[in-house]
Order: sequence, then C-alpha cells, then structure tokens
Amino acid sequence: MSRRVPPPPPTLQQQRHSSSANAHYSLPPPPFPDTTPAQSVSFAKNELSFIKNPPEEISIECPICLSVMLTSSSLTSCCGHHFCNSCISRVKGACPHCREKSYQTMPDKDRIRIIQGLKVACSNNEAGCSWEGDLKDLCSHIDRGTREGECQFETVQCHYPQCGVKKIRRELDDHESNECPYRPHKCQYCGVSYPQAVSSEHYESCIKYPIACPNGCELILPREDLSSHLLTCSLQPVDCELQWAGCTVRPLRKDVRQHLVDNLHEHFSLLAVACGVLKEENKELRNEINKLNISEI
Repeated sequence: MSRRVPPPPPTLQQQRHSSSANAHYSLPPPPFPDTTPAQSVSFAKNELSFIKNPPEEISIECPICLSVMLTSSSLTSCCGHHFCNSCISRVKGACPHCREKSYQTMPDKDRIRIIQGLKVACSNNEAGCSWEGDLKDLCSHIDRGTREGECQFETVQCHYPQCGVKKIRRELDDHESNECPYRPHKCQYCGVSYPQAVSSEHYESCIKYPIACPNGCELILPREDLSSHLLTCSLQPVDCELQWAGCTVRPLRKDVRQHLVDNLHEHFSLLAVACGVLKEENKELRNEINKLNISEI
C-alpha cells in the first residue's frame, strides 16, 4: 500500500480512535445569483442625495409616515395636502392635517411623476458609488436586501445564512469564496462536502483520512483499514498464549514465541497452579454427579 502525506492532521490522540461511519453534514445552497425581485423600498428625504434640490413649493414627504411619496400620492380636498395612499386610507375621521371632518381624496399622478423624475445620486455615493439617475430607478439600482444587485457598494448579508457577515457586494465574492467559514469544502480523501467550519471535525472521523499506525510500524493507511491492520500488525500488543493460566504479560505480536521461550519457568509454575485448580474443580464435579446419581436411586 502506497504511503500518502496528509494535510495538517488531527492530534495523535485523535488518530488512535478506531474508524467510525463518516458523519453527514448539512450544507447551505451554493451562492447562485439571487433572482428575487427588488423589494418596495421607502426613503426618508434626508436619506436621499439630490443632485438638484426639489422645488420648495412641492412637498415630497407624506406627513404621516415621513417617507418620500415615490409610488403613490393622494390629494385631500379640504386643505390640498398630499399623503401616501396607504396612510390616508387608514385614517378614520378628520383630516390628519387640517382636522376637517368631511373631505375627499384623489390620486395625484402629476405629483408622482415629478417626484419620480427627481435627479439623485446613489445613497452609497459616499462609499464610492458613482451612479446618478431618476429617483424612480434608485430602488432597482440599490436592490436592498438581496445578495445580487447593481450597486456594488450596498451592504448585504453573506449568501450562507449561518454566517451572518455583512459586507458591501463588491467584497462578498471574495468572502464567500475564501473567508466564509460556512462555504462548501470537499474532502480530498472521501469526496464528502461539508462547511469549511467543520473541517477539523470531519478529519477526525473521515474513514478515508490517512493516519499512521498507532504502534509505530511506519505504515500510513486510511482510517477505515486501521482495525484490520491491527489484527496483523507485528507491533500490536497481544495476549500471551498462556493468558488463560494467569500470565498477564502482553508481548508484541512479533515477540510472542520469544516470550514463551524466555519465561518457561514462570509458565510451568502457572500451569502447575492452573492444573491443581482444574483437578480440584474436577473432583468437586465428580462428587456432585455421584450425589445426583444416589438421589435418583
């Protein structure tokens, strides 16, 4: 059997463990591109970087939720203020601005077109993103909450849920490929895939992992073959052939015959004692048999 040199192995104490069935590991899915549609994102006015400030006479924030009215705007008939459709539809009773009890609302599509056409820079411009465009396109550019997106300076979470690390998109590829402890790793010996974080644990139980014979015979073999090797290893301690008679010495397999020769006197003494014990036990058995025979007469 050819010898193989393993990567940094487990400790010698770990190598002495007998082979066991290989563990199964639960892997997260591979980092395929995220095709989830962009979420509906709301912005506060102070979150936006306007290339040109909005006209002062046009209110772009909903007075209730304080978000920019990017997708809906309703005009009230009582005071002429604008609100998000979702906000004003939940109002019960008087107008939240002028407190008029009777009023109507109507969608203001012109206001929406004006707001959506405002020129803004990317919210991550201070981090280095140079994108500029219409406010209506900012959501799709940032694509908040998804791994993949146009803006490479948006901070998102590592694809592997167990990791939890957050970085800007342009740095996540390197993290997921080279740093993330939960990235998939394939064992070069058994072919099993598992998270990088459990590499040491896997090597401690991998049935194909090459380990050295614990007896020091210099043989390196897969862990699954260790048990069968120890049955023939010349350096494996074994019981003396007269262990039944009381010999407690465990010579190496290669030294068994020499052990018998070197300890003839001690072995004869053990055999004499063992034969005496057997003789007494045989006598007791005969007496028991005789008693049984007499009781049957």
